[in-house]
Amino acid sequence: MRIEAVDIFGFGKWYDQHFDFDPQLQVFQGANEAGKSTLSAFIDGVLFGFATKKKPYAQYIPKTGHSYGGQLTLVQAGQRYVVKRVAGRAGGDVTVTTADGQQHDEAFLQQLLAPIDGQLFRQIFWFGQQDLMAIFQLQQADLSRHLFTVGAPGSKYCLNLRKKNGR
Repeated sequence: MRIEAVDIFGFGKWYDQHFDFDPQLQVFQGANEAGKSTLSAFIDGVLFGFATKKKPYAQYIPKTGHSYGGQLTLVQAGQRYVVKRVAGRAGGDVTVTTADGQQHDEAFLQQLLAPIDGQLFRQIFWFGQQDLMAIFQLQQADLSRHLFTVGAPGSKYCLNLRKKNGR
C-alpha cells in the first residue's frame, strides 16, 4: 500500500493543505518547526486514530478554528481508497470510500491495513526527535543495536527476545 495524497482540513499548524506524494519514495525534510513531525503524526492519526483527551499533549487540535482532521488517498493492488478521519469519539470518526463510492467503517480500514497496526507502523516509519536524542547517549555497542532496531522492522521484538534468553 502507498499513500498517494494527503489533504489536511486542520491539524496542528497545518490547515487547508494538500500534498501529493511521490510513488517511489517520499522524504520529509525542512527546518525545525517546519511541520515534519506534525505531518507524520497526521498520517498516523488518520490511519490509526487521533490522540484523545487522555493524551492532550499528543493532540494537534488546530488553533485556527478549522475542522480537526483530513484524509489520505491510498492505493493498494491498483485500487484507490480515500480514508477520511475527523474529530469524534475514541480517536475520531473514520470513513473509507472506495473508487465505486461505497463507504466503509473502522473495521474495514483495519482489514485494509492488516497486518500493520499503529505500533508496527511507528516502528517501521517513524524516526523522531526522541530517537535522535537516544543516539547521542549510546556507547558504540549500544549504538549498533539501536541502529539495528531502527533499520529492521520487528527488530525491537527480536532484541527483547534475545535479552530474555540471555544472549
